[in-house]
Amino acid sequence: AFNLHPAWSQEQVFISTRCTGTGGYRAVLTTDEWPFGGQERISKDYVYWAADTEFGQGIKVYLPARTGAVFLKVAW
Repeated sequence: AFNLHPAWSQEQVFISTRCTGTGGYRAVLTTDEWPFGGQERISKDYVYWAADTEFGQGIKVYLPARTGAVFLKVAW
């Protein structure tokens, strides 16, 4: 997921999990990490739980301005 806007941090960005199913998802790579010049605003420890919403099944995440993140399904 990417937020390429120069100033607007997006809250509650919907990411569909229709293809991968229900369960927990965790950020495994973000451009908001210190090595990439980020400010560590996306936690890699937090688990996002997929839920049914008005847009379908998915997770809602926070994406700060000028960042990208990769989410992976957590195997329990």
